[in-house]
Amino acid sequence: MYSASFLLPFFIIQIIVLYLLSRQVIKDFFLFLHLLFKNQNIAYRIIALVFFPGTILHEMSHFFIATAFGEEELTSPLEERGRRGLQDIYNRRTLEWAELADKMSE
Repeated sequence: MYSASFLLPFFIIQIIVLYLLSRQVIKDFFLFLHLLFKNQNIAYRIIALVFFPGTILHEMSHFFIATAFGEEELTSPLEERGRRGLQDIYNRRTLEWAELADKMSE
């Protein structure tokens, strides 16, 4: 088979090409909707509706991975320390890194 050092450049090129293509497709889709409805707000709302199911699937994958690895609490550790933050799913290592960063910033 091929070695990882041989395949890595191809992987990086694929990621870059996919990123650029996805940006262009979204821009073209928005332009099409904007020209069709002649309203920027409607175009944004339609794009949001189109991408909403994918966003739900993506966030559910975080939930399933967290529960598969035995995460008991699905709240942000920032809330536990009296801070407001995004409702991300953190694992114990992330919390340890956050506490270490807090100690280093003091």
